[in-house]
Amino acid sequence: MVVGFSCDVYRKEPIARIFVGNKLIDEFYISFSKDNIGKAITDYFSKIYSPILQPSSVRDFPDLIIMKNHPILRFYEVEIDEKIKHLTLRINIDNSDSNYCNGFMTNSTLIKFKICYFFPFDKRVLFRLKEIRNKNQNSINYAWYKSKKNFLFDLTLNGMYCKEIDEQKFEDNSKILHLSTRSIGTNVNFICQLTKKYGILMPPVARACRYNFDWHITSFFFDKYLQYENQSNSN
Repeated sequence: MVVGFSCDVYRKEPIARIFVGNKLIDEFYISFSKDNIGKAITDYFSKIYSPILQPSSVRDFPDLIIMKNHPILRFYEVEIDEKIKHLTLRINIDNSDSNYCNGFMTNSTLIKFKICYFFPFDKRVLFRLKEIRNKNQNSINYAWYKSKKNFLFDLTLNGMYCKEIDEQKFEDNSKILHLSTRSIGTNVNFICQLTKKYGILMPPVARACRYNFDWHITSFFFDKYLQYENQSNSN
């Protein structure tokens, strides 16, 4: 599991608590971190759609931009009992830092949930999923396969919704272009219900056989965690 926030701190850093099921696995302050991903992608599309023809490399593609401009990342290897068929992920954000007074507010601490990836920690499984996906995408059933936007591992794109604690409101993530684009300046819970299909815990999807995921980013996070793990073991 990989988690990353961008945060514009007003006076004090918000607190994040990550729960897997009913178990608290981490609690930390969200430090100041610029939203470099959004700006980098905006610059990329401004460049390719510019009236002045400019050369564009494959290395400038948005998924690689995310790799270069990600916020501070936190990695978690979570051991889950094979008997578990359903699992709830919840990230509680304690963020009530503002200058609200008499109905007016001009400053507050704002966060964006930029990255939340949840994937099996097994490169062989990931590679097999990639092979099956590529086979379907390159077949005559391509249009049928692409008719479902089932993103398996990026929970900000699929499955994660937010519940504002103060107002007790639920918001369907399908109504948001991308959860990571929304600035939040209040106490909130991010929640995702995972269900086991084909031996993998995944967010709710329609016709799970028509899945998609970004191999480059998932592989990048996988390798990044291995580096983090090796550094931790050497200390």
